[in-house]
Amino acid sequence: MEEKKNIFILLESKAEELELINFFMKSCPNFSIYLFFWDTHKESFFSKEKNIKDIESELFSADIVVNLLPKQSQIYREIGQKLEKMKLLKWQNSIATNLLFLQKSNIKKLFEKFNIKTPVFKKISKKEKAGELFLNFPQPSRIFSKSNDYFSEKLESLKDIEGVFNVINISDESYYIEEYVEGIDWYVFIFKDGDEIRSYFIEDNNNKTIDFEDTVQKIDELSKKVFLDFGIEKFALLNIKKTKKGKIYFLNIFSDLYIFNNSKKDIIDKIFEKYDLNLRDFLQSIYNI
Repeated sequence: MEEKKNIFILLESKAEELELINFFMKSCPNFSIYLFFWDTHKESFFSKEKNIKDIESELFSADIVVNLLPKQSQIYREIGQKLEKMKLLKWQNSIATNLLFLQKSNIKKLFEKFNIKTPVFKKISKKEKAGELFLNFPQPSRIFSKSNDYFSEKLESLKDIEGVFNVINISDESYYIEEYVEGIDWYVFIFKDGDEIRSYFIEDNNNKTIDFEDTVQKIDELSKKVFLDFGIEKFALLNIKKTKKGKIYFLNIFSDLYIFNNSKKDIIDKIFEKYDLNLRDFLQSIYNI
């Protein structure tokens, strides 16, 4: 009988994190899972399953560690660097990659750097007025946050943009306006399996496009280029738009485990169902990368 592996999960006690843990527990029944909570006031870890004196000593008994601590926190970086040296982050991309992709503005700049077509975008200054933005930027458009956690709907009028300005706080200079590209959304789930890069596609449309096979080939080539050029270590979910004229635009990249439990979960589920994938095999594929 195969010996159970010990999975240590580091987290704060937020609902989103706990939901993801439930997902792991259902998907990995043959693993022993231990939760270590970070107490921000005491600046130390505690566990309901174990008495902890020193988290670093505890880590030596782990086979895998999943770091779900807030990426903006210092402890995420500090403990993450130690986990990387100990080669325990088997199921996650590097700390550097996750921090880089935390900001959509960074992702957009990388698209430009590596000549990957992406919609035109511009930082909104804190003094910018809705009217100026509407007149001086291609329409339709949409607004997104630097931290990759807010996206407006399609904006087509001054009234639309004023409505967004009433919701968000422009004064902290953390928002961008982006050209809204009309077309069909494609999603690519891509990951390393040994020396091979595997990619799986889903088109957000009930009917296949006429040039479906040609489109898949183009998107496959571009997705693998992005994966390699951006230095993604293990996996990512890519959001792509294809226009009626056949142009392919890359919109965003998601590189952390929350794609299995947040608004992207339905997309992942559809891809897994379409290609008969399962979480256990995927995690095994990226385990030794």
